[in-house]
Amino acid sequence: MREYLDFELEVGTEDPGGWPIAVLQSPAGNLRGLLTLPDRPDSLTRQAQAVGVGDAVGFGRLLFERLFAASGIHPAYAESLGVADARGQGLRIKLRILDPVLAALPW
Repeated sequence: MREYLDFELEVGTEDPGGWPIAVLQSPAGNLRGLLTLPDRPDSLTRQAQAVGVGDAVGFGRLLFERLFAASGIHPAYAESLGVADARGQGLRIKLRILDPVLAALPW
């Protein structure tokens, strides 16, 4: 059975400018960032419900990009992937979302 290292993220409640993100546990250590979205979460949830299967991949890519790259935590994610790969393990992403409106998105 494959073993996994944890990459645990916590997305807080909305502040002016976005949602604070904290990497709580990872092989690369802890880091903080800020999640921003191109639209309000409730509007994004409605858009996600209306997309077809092909568009779902693009929607998921958007969320991934915003959560990891645009928020500033991608370096910790990339390093964690490298550590897991070097150990012959996988990387399990654990996402803890504190804002109920944001939690409704199809992560």
